[in-house]
Amino acid sequence: MIGVWNNHRDTELHQQIRFTSDHEWHEDQHGARNIYHGTWEITGERTIMLHDWEEEIRFSPDNYSEFTVVSFDHVLTKNTNTP
Repeated sequence: MIGVWNNHRDTELHQQIRFTSDHEWHEDQHGARNIYHGTWEITGERTIMLHDWEEEIRFSPDNYSEFTVVSFDHVLTKNTNTP
């Protein structure tokens, strides 16, 4: 694994995205692992793309330990009514 993003804005989700060196990402929420996944690639100087969802993530210019989801096409919540 090369990095983990933790959602500090909506802490009730217990959401994190794990990035691996083989360019895969895996999203965990509510204690469930790998509810979303795909591949990632560097698309700019401070930008990566999460494929399969086409979400763009941009790293902070001042701190590469922080990044922001710039665009997303799916709702970042797990349906807790699903068995």
